[in-house]
Amino acid sequence: MSHNEALIVPMKRILRVGAVAFLLVPVISAALFLAGQESAGWGVALGGGIPWLFFGVTAVTALKTAGISAEKLGAIVLGSWLLKIIALLFVLAWMRGQDFYSRPVFFITLLIATSGLLITEAQITLKAKVPYVS
Repeated sequence: MSHNEALIVPMKRILRVGAVAFLLVPVISAALFLAGQESAGWGVALGGGIPWLFFGVTAVTALKTAGISAEKLGAIVLGSWLLKIIALLFVLAWMRGQDFYSRPVFFITLLIATSGLLITEAQITLKAKVPYVS
């Protein structure tokens, strides 16, 4: 297995598994909207969408840059991570003054979604076949 395949296969799997898991977010959010719990619906949508977007951008960045050297790949992934953190801080600062979403539901959903994505990503990465010598 080449270096590119060793990176591409787990990143595609992370995106596939993440997309399936993310399908729960609009279903739960829609159910809450239909039940008249709009603020909880927005809390689930935001709390589930932000981590999925964060991990998705990382996986897509790694896939798009798979053909370059490991050093450049690391720099690009790190740079994209830094930009995502800055964007996240701006989004969270904006959300602080808003009252259209439920903060407790947002926090719990964010915690569950982030933990789930981290565990899934770690399991997929640990099971990936990586060549020792290129």
